[in-house]
Amino acid sequence: MSSMSVRSLRHLGAAMALTGLASVLNAQSASRPTASDSAVFRRVAQIVNAGQALAARAVIDSVITAAKDGSPILPDGLYWRAVFSDSPEQARRDYLRITVEFAQSPRAEWALLRLAQTEIARGGRAAAKRYLERLLLDHPEGATRTHAQFLIGRVLLEEGAVARGCASLAESKQRAAPTEIELLNQIAYAQRGCGGSAIAADSVRLDSLRADSARAEVQRSAVAGHWTVQLAAYQVLGDAERLSAKMTARGYDVRVTADRPYRVRIGRFATRAEAVAIVEKLQALQITAIVTEAEKP
Repeated sequence: MSSMSVRSLRHLGAAMALTGLASVLNAQSASRPTASDSAVFRRVAQIVNAGQALAARAVIDSVITAAKDGSPILPDGLYWRAVFSDSPEQARRDYLRITVEFAQSPRAEWALLRLAQTEIARGGRAAAKRYLERLLLDHPEGATRTHAQFLIGRVLLEEGAVARGCASLAESKQRAAPTEIELLNQIAYAQRGCGGSAIAADSVRLDSLRADSARAEVQRSAVAGHWTVQLAAYQVLGDAERLSAKMTARGYDVRVTADRPYRVRIGRFATRAEAVAIVEKLQALQITAIVTEAEKP
């Protein structure tokens, strides 16, 4: 990797992981874990701080095993298992599962950020940029936006897109809290590559980056069958098939994906708007569903 060191990236990731744990315990939302669930994660934090990573992973695994489908504690458990995993591939699978099966969870934006970090660390700038663009589009005011803008600014600079990269860094700097000393230092270091354009970038305010992201979204959406509506995901095939039969009887084009977890999905849509329209109809029937990218046929 050229200008971003793996060591500094890991340091930033660890800091964000601790910040993320605090947000799990303190978030005020309808998907907030119960008091007993919060106590579990407080205990995990204590175990990790004591240097007992294996014990922490064992606690998290037990939480995941005990969690019921649809429980808000499940994406939290998957996220923290990935954070403390000693297997990069296992961590990547957990993060991806969150973004697909629990796209509405507060953990989804954190999972997208961690996936981007993983790709940057192994030189996958194109994949990292896709994750970061999705994060910025889906979570425009999310807790991870400042860090995402910093990372995509670095990626853009490394690609030679100086104006947009510097604009993203400038936005990240403006949003960063004064207490985020490490992040501010990294932003300042990165802005050395902006030269005289750093001042101009402050006024750009990411307009060009947002426009490019919007265009990328339109291009992805224009691919036939790019979007789908997901009803649920099951570990047991029979459960997925029963839901599929029920929704087929209602007149929907339903399918079950081939691999576990077995995802129950409706249709393939050229645009996200078409899929959103189906989700809204289902919500009127008190049926929960999410829009996600369709699997390959």
